[in-house]
Amino acid sequence: SLPDEELEFGIKEIQQRFPEEMTMKQMMDMQHSILQKSNMKNTGYDNIPVTFLSAERNSELLQNISKSRPANLIQLDKKSDDAVIALWREANQNAAGIPSDLFFSGHIPLPDCKVHVDDGNGNIIKFRVVIFPDYQKLVEETDENNSVRIGAVLYEIRDGDCMILSLEVLRGHDWIITETLLGYKGIPDYARDYFHEHLNTAQVWTSIGECLSTWYGIQIALLHPLVKDIFLNPVTDAQLALAEKMSDAVMNEMLSSGLKKEDILKGGKRFQDNLEEKQAELYRQFLFAESFRGFVMKYRNIRSLNNALDAAKPLVLKTPEQLDGDAMLLNTPGGTYYLPDGLNGWKPTDPADLLTKVTAVVPNEEGRQLWEDALNVFFCNDQGLIDYVQMICGLCIVGKVYAEFMVIAYGDGRNGKSTFWNVIYKVLGSYKTGVQRFTRKLETKRPINQL
Repeated sequence: SLPDEELEFGIKEIQQRFPEEMTMKQMMDMQHSILQKSNMKNTGYDNIPVTFLSAERNSELLQNISKSRPANLIQLDKKSDDAVIALWREANQNAAGIPSDLFFSGHIPLPDCKVHVDDGNGNIIKFRVVIFPDYQKLVEETDENNSVRIGAVLYEIRDGDCMILSLEVLRGHDWIITETLLGYKGIPDYARDYFHEHLNTAQVWTSIGECLSTWYGIQIALLHPLVKDIFLNPVTDAQLALAEKMSDAVMNEMLSSGLKKEDILKGGKRFQDNLEEKQAELYRQFLFAESFRGFVMKYRNIRSLNNALDAAKPLVLKTPEQLDGDAMLLNTPGGTYYLPDGLNGWKPTDPADLLTKVTAVVPNEEGRQLWEDALNVFFCNDQGLIDYVQMICGLCIVGKVYAEFMVIAYGDGRNGKSTFWNVIYKVLGSYKTGVQRFTRKLETKRPINQL
């Protein structure tokens, strides 16, 4: 199915590279080289119809996917999507695939995430990338002849129905391997038959490959030194100061050893060959310090800064609905309480809870007797009324409306009405809110008890 020139190119490539015994790694390296040189065009995949996994193998794939749960949804527009891809694609312009380095490094920041991309033409591209929880163990088991499946891309085609492309890695091979057969979720038999007749492998790989490029860019954004510095540990100024301090200290020692500054900065093989043992060690330290300084300066570059910031925006963006979203969490200066469990529901403050409000005090026993004595005075030792008012105050700290009513404290003057509610108002801290005091002239002569 290949054009003559492509077929001839492929044959020559195989003749030059094919050893007597070829490992799977060598074969995949050669295939990637061919795809890269042909710029992914006229490779024959546009003549291979889409084929799906058997029911048994598909069930196994879905079972592996079900072991993981996606993180928060990431929503990108076209500009943000381009920004996260640019973080890695600019250095891999001719890449005919997605690098596999993250899997062998053993650290993937967001192994399971849903992503929605607005392409700017009124279409929302929806997909989910799942990296299996035990991928690190699986990666350890692979070698140059045996690839392992470590995850999958679920590409939504309609209302939750997905095409699934399995992801594999092979030790020593620099690129993610995608399986030829597709998995599926919710796609009926007749629809799979239709896709087999009307879609080719190249079309599917192109669409899902773009999703995988975005996912990989998101991982790079989360690992990007500048993103970490800005959102996790803002120390770029300290890093630069450290780099310059290291460089200056080593330079001073080298000058003290009799070397000239212009010779140190010029360097070169002849210069290094004439160094004494101690001077050579100092020069190695100087080269390291300069390399570290160059690294810091690279990521302080305005282009890197803008790329990282653009990429980070959709990753850290939270909708108003997510803030204080758990109605049963109460934030205090000493930790967070899950209200249904009362005092036993305490846990350390967690930024992931996205709580923006906090009470003024921490629950404790200090002053309890004084408060209970005051309640008995305010409510004339009526325990039923005290319990009722306690319930009303409890409703004030629940982030959900279970009852709609207005509570009005009435009675003679100087009997504790304002004192009681002012205490509650202050205790609630930033959870409290207020309404403007208002008066209204009554245009009637009827007695007040008849209104």
